[in-house]
Amino acid sequence: MTGMLHGGARSMGLDEGVTDHSTSVNPLGMHHTIHDILKNSLRQSTVYPDIYNLSLEQKISRYLDMEPRHVTATNGATDAIYNVCRYMTQRPVLMQVPIFSEYVAAAKLYNCTVKLFQTNNVARDKDKFIQAIPCDGCVFVCNPTTPVGRLTQHDIIHDIIRAGRDANSTVVVDECFIELTPGKNESALQYMKRYNNLIIIRTMTKSFGLAGLRVGYFIAGDAITHDMRQYRIPWCVGTLAQMAAEQALSHPEHIMASHDIIRRQMPYIHSTLSESPYMEPVHSDTNYMVIRTRQPAVTIQRRLLRHNILVRDCTSFGMPYHIRISTKTGDKDKILCERLIESCHV
Repeated sequence: MTGMLHGGARSMGLDEGVTDHSTSVNPLGMHHTIHDILKNSLRQSTVYPDIYNLSLEQKISRYLDMEPRHVTATNGATDAIYNVCRYMTQRPVLMQVPIFSEYVAAAKLYNCTVKLFQTNNVARDKDKFIQAIPCDGCVFVCNPTTPVGRLTQHDIIHDIIRAGRDANSTVVVDECFIELTPGKNESALQYMKRYNNLIIIRTMTKSFGLAGLRVGYFIAGDAITHDMRQYRIPWCVGTLAQMAAEQALSHPEHIMASHDIIRRQMPYIHSTLSESPYMEPVHSDTNYMVIRTRQPAVTIQRRLLRHNILVRDCTSFGMPYHIRISTKTGDKDKILCERLIESCHV
């Protein structure tokens, strides 16, 4: 066990009656056809899955317009993170923070020397960040950032990738939320063929609403993929998860439908909460938002739980006076805003 704290009603031992705004999953959940796939395929649970997820990787590669040899399926993005850090064992690692806590946990597990660079705005601090890149090591960048949700332009990311190459360092770009940034395309995928020091991590947990099924993947060049696949655990993605993921990939319009909700609801939430003098919502480019509060985040979280609403306490990100929320649907977001304003005014 890593000992890290994460969001989610189940991880906190809460029942299904709680409206969970703490996890940043597609507001539409999973596509409706996946429910039927899972229900009609339960007997397949007794059958071993494709040992190395070859069929799934082929479908992901078509979805990305990439060669299958560059795509490796994993048990969620966290599995990919641990595989990367194992690949980088005992090397120096630079991380943009705040960051998902499992990055630090995985790096320490594999005895990496961790250097933290504090910034919520990589573009603003690009030159200093590049100067901090270690030689013969690794760089982790999240786009959009976690937990703030700020999207960095791809040309800034490109400069970091190029600087990493010059320092003989691998650059890992976490794009787990990039598919939930409506109207923007800042992915580093366009640089994959040009740089052999680039790894991109993505997940279907967020974009396709498969949080409980644990399907992620990483994209990399031939040399990195060859080396990292040696660490891959056989049968790391279960039978039903593979089937659900393949079905999800056949409905890319599901993500586009979620964009309509994000475009409408995120400005509404930001505008509504900005009217309160007791909190400060931070602009986000994706489906989640960080809010600075005058009282400790854990206090606000507990007050909202009295109304069966769960938000993320950002203390684990080193932000004890911030909460994070994600958009759902109009009615649920309206109730969230009302209860959150009440809780902060107490």
